[in-house]
Amino acid sequence: MYTFGKFKGSVVIFQLFVIGFFIVPGSGLRCYICDSSKNPGCIDLKRSSGIEPEPCKLERMVSSENWLTQLYKVSYYPTTHYEQYEYKGPMHCQKVVASKDGDTVTSRFCQIGTAKTDPCQISFDKLKNDPSIKVESCSICDTDGCNSAPKLITGISTMFLALMIKLLY
Repeated sequence: MYTFGKFKGSVVIFQLFVIGFFIVPGSGLRCYICDSSKNPGCIDLKRSSGIEPEPCKLERMVSSENWLTQLYKVSYYPTTHYEQYEYKGPMHCQKVVASKDGDTVTSRFCQIGTAKTDPCQISFDKLKNDPSIKVESCSICDTDGCNSAPKLITGISTMFLALMIKLLY
């Protein structure tokens, strides 16, 4: 077995330091929140590095501004005085691509998540009588940043850990 001798204490401190890189304070679900009518980078997040996942909060959900997110909003709370409500249930991330009168919009946002409701199906039902809107895709997921295409980005902490393992062994 390899020992570090007089560096043993330093190794323990180093290990704690590395572990600290991987500990993230709990903040609930984080989703991409954007709208391609205001930010064209929302269409393809792989090419737009400026958009980052944000914490899902009720006030952020009710402040959605375009026709598409208004359509997909599952209204459990009034759109005024929402600050008096505290939602503690599950949240989901949602991505919708739809066209209205020839204008295609990609929206990524937070959605209230329950086993009893399917926001995509609710919206499809709402659209049965509106031929001006065509939904190209609708998806719901429940992990951080899941309403994006996968990114192949290695975090600095992972690269640092790999370098240290290489140097130590």
